[in-house]
Amino acid sequence: MAKDRVYTSSQYRTVIDDMKKKDVLGLNIVEGKDVFMLAVAFGIDNPTPLKNRVGLFLNTALKTADKALIASVLLGTVSDDSDIDAYADWDQSTDLCEQCAETGYQVLLKKYNDADCDSDLFERRLIKELELLYMKNVENDI
Repeated sequence: MAKDRVYTSSQYRTVIDDMKKKDVLGLNIVEGKDVFMLAVAFGIDNPTPLKNRVGLFLNTALKTADKALIASVLLGTVSDDSDIDAYADWDQSTDLCEQCAETGYQVLLKKYNDADCDSDLFERRLIKELELLYMKNVENDI
């Protein structure tokens, strides 16, 4: 039976809820799925198994583009095109994204704490990091 929702650890659900209350990064106006996808991006290189799973949002909250992003994470691990159909499994895709998000929430929380829980400093540091990544991975490859 297919999963009807995406999960997270209860610990990180609480952390993200607290950050939303403080309007860190404007999280109070975005949906849970958007915060989840941000966390997936931060943790994509180091998936971590979930502990104390709690539902984060229902799959019905996902649009086609959201589902495509989630599916692409598992498809990105394909090493042999001969068995690509095995990588089109929704439950495996969401499981991997949940594990990536688990690590991503840790990264977000560490970066927030390193900024002394100062929302503005946290945001400026993330923007600077994004600019550096862009220069490294895009501008220098042109």
